[in-house]
Amino acid sequence: MIQKIIYKIKGEFKSEFGKNFFTLFTGMGVSQIIPIVVTPILTRLFTPAEFGLLALFTSTSLFMSNIATMQYDSAIMLPEKEKEAINIMALALISVITITMLTLVIVVVFNIALCKLMGNTEIGFWLYFVPLLVLLEGIFRILNIWASRRKQFKRLALRNINQAVTTAGTKVVIGSLHTINGGLIIGSLVGQFTATFVLFYQTIIKDKLSGSIITIKCILYNAVKYKEFPIFANFQNLFDMFKETGTRYIISNFYGTAILGSYSFTLGLLQRPTQLIGGAISQVYYQKAANTYNAHGNLWGLTMKLMMRLTIFSFVIYLPILLYGQEIFYFVFGNKWKTAGLYAQILTPWLVGTFILQVSSRIPQIVNKQKVFFIIGTIFNIIFFLGVLILSMLKFDFIYVLSCMTILTSVFYVYLLFWYKKITQIN
Repeated sequence: MIQKIIYKIKGEFKSEFGKNFFTLFTGMGVSQIIPIVVTPILTRLFTPAEFGLLALFTSTSLFMSNIATMQYDSAIMLPEKEKEAINIMALALISVITITMLTLVIVVVFNIALCKLMGNTEIGFWLYFVPLLVLLEGIFRILNIWASRRKQFKRLALRNINQAVTTAGTKVVIGSLHTINGGLIIGSLVGQFTATFVLFYQTIIKDKLSGSIITIKCILYNAVKYKEFPIFANFQNLFDMFKETGTRYIISNFYGTAILGSYSFTLGLLQRPTQLIGGAISQVYYQKAANTYNAHGNLWGLTMKLMMRLTIFSFVIYLPILLYGQEIFYFVFGNKWKTAGLYAQILTPWLVGTFILQVSSRIPQIVNKQKVFFIIGTIFNIIFFLGVLILSMLKFDFIYVLSCMTILTSVFYVYLLFWYKKITQIN
């Protein structure tokens, strides 16, 4: 029996899917190990309040960057002809530039108002860098999907390592100097710039992409053909980010930047396994799942096979956090982060669900159910946001608020699992 299991594992890694996953997993593994190793250093160089400032900056940036491509980048994977995919890239790039300019106008005109909304005046200066991050992140997302389409997973693996090294290195250096404010934000900017530049160079120079095959007619054709992406998928993403960003603004206003910092630090740290394993699988899965569905294959079987493996991984990763979160955080990150360990224990069911279901997040796009998913997601986001706001206004302890957030999200994930099963079995 053991020999059969070993033979099966070897067979999985010899398959194209297994090789692609292993390549991405290796790159993501190294890229996630670096920040994990550096994190105990950063928690001693920076305070929870400084992590809170980073959370406000990244939340605001991600709110705009997640809608920058209008989700047209997701459509790059779908057409059979490369010419059409390149024109979709051009369409997504036009959208990124437009959203970047809009972001610039917003942060310049409404800078003071945004500071009041976040309940933090220190963020004012850093808001002027938000358009830059939106531009970099938008271009990066386009090139990332393009590389996945062409199965250039080694390129993506190297990019992950490059970004991790530059981000972590910059944060440690600036934190050690104690002379420059916003070291965490600067490190994030430097890391994103480096990763985007390297991927841009590899795509334009090495892939020898030609702009001659890009035409206005083809761009407009694809804008109409894939109109459901900006209409439904993009607005779904917008509401998701509104929930995430709004939640952080609420925590900052009602509970302070220090608690926001502990919450954001904990959530970000516990999401690293999702980014490492789930992220690697989901990128390879999207390419294979799209082909499986188009060939009228067993999409649900493919999805369940991967989710079962992720379920096993999740127990190995998150069970120690659930049982000994406070002790682990106290020992690794220092006394001032012990409360964050309690947050980690409460967030564990939420993170387990995210870890398992990440691989299936592309299903609505693949089976053309973006409209239904938009409605489902919007209802959940409204309930979640209003719940956090009402509980905060009623001055409930943050531990209670966090527990309610986890329970609500976990129930939503269970519903999504059954819905995914239903829509993948209709082909």
